[in-house]
Amino acid sequence: MSNSLPDELQAVLNSGIITAANAHDIRAKFYTDAKIDVEEATWLFALNDGCRKTDVFWEILFVEALTDFLVFQVQPEGHVDETSAQWLIGQIDVAGAVKSISEFELLINVLEKSESSPPFLVNYALEQVKLAITSGQGPLRNSKRPVPVRTVTADDVGLLRQLMHAPASSGSININRSEAEILFDINDLTAASENDPAWVNFFGNAIANHMMADEAYLAPSRAEALRVEKWLQDPKADVGGFFSRMVSGLRGILGVNTVSGRATKAKLLKQVAAIGESENITEAEALWFMQRLNRDGQMSEAEYAALSFLKRESKDIHPSMLPLLQQVA
Repeated sequence: MSNSLPDELQAVLNSGIITAANAHDIRAKFYTDAKIDVEEATWLFALNDGCRKTDVFWEILFVEALTDFLVFQVQPEGHVDETSAQWLIGQIDVAGAVKSISEFELLINVLEKSESSPPFLVNYALEQVKLAITSGQGPLRNSKRPVPVRTVTADDVGLLRQLMHAPASSGSININRSEAEILFDINDLTAASENDPAWVNFFGNAIANHMMADEAYLAPSRAEALRVEKWLQDPKADVGGFFSRMVSGLRGILGVNTVSGRATKAKLLKQVAAIGESENITEAEALWFMQRLNRDGQMSEAEYAALSFLKRESKDIHPSMLPLLQQVA
C-alpha cells in the first residue's frame, strides 16, 4: 500500500481548498467499487488535515465514508474492534486532543452507528468533552463562542448524554463506572462555576443510574425483562425451540450482554433476577460513592441531586450511607 496521493487528490491538497465539486468527484472516485479501503481512508484524513478551507459537502463525505469503512465494511458488520478503534484514535489525536470538529463528528458518528466498540473508544470521546470543559482545549471550544473554563454548557450535557447512551457504549442503557468517574471529575472541577441548569439534573440522574444499575446485565427495560421472565417460567414454554429460533434475536430482547447459543434457562433466569436486585446499593457501591463525594471536601448541588434521587428511588441502601441520607429532604 502506498501512502502517496493520486495526482488529482494531490492537486486538491496543494490548493488547500476542497470545493463542493471536489467533494463530488472524490465521492465518485472512492465509491466506484462501493467500498472504502484502508488506503483511501488514509487519503481522506490527509485531505482533511491538509486543507484549510472545506465545503460542507466534503465534511459530510468525510464522516460518511470513514464511518462506512470503520463500521459497515467490517465483519461482523457494525462491530468496531480494538485495532480499528486504535487506528481511528491514531488518525484524529494530537497530544490527547482531537484535531478538528469534523474528526470529532466522525468519532461521534462511529459510536452512534456501531453496535459495539471497545470501551476505550467511548472513554476517549468522553475525555474530549471533559477536556473542553475543564481546560478549554480541543475543537469543542472556539474563539467564536467563548465559554469560561471549567463551565458546563447545555451542549456539553447533550454530548455527554449522547455518548453515554450511544449503542456502542459499554453501558448503553446504564452508566458504567468509568463513565461515572468522568462525570465526578467534571463536577469536582466545575462545582463553583455557573454551569447550565441541565447539568445538575443530568449528573444526579446519571450517578444514581450507575449506583442502581447492574453492569453485568444491561436490559433495555424492566418491562421487557419481566416479559422474558414470565415466558421462561411458563412450564409449557418450549425453551429449546426458543433458543434454536431466537438466538440471534436475544440481543434485542436482553440488551448488550446477551447469551450464547448454549445459554440455559437457569442462566437467563439469573440475569433477569439481577434486575430486581440491581436497585439495591451495596456496601462496595456505597463506599465508592462516599469516597467520591468527599474527594473535594464538600457536597455540590449536583451531588446533592444524586443523593436525593437515590434516597427517593432505591429500595435498599447500605446502612453506611444513612448519615448522608439524613442530609437530604
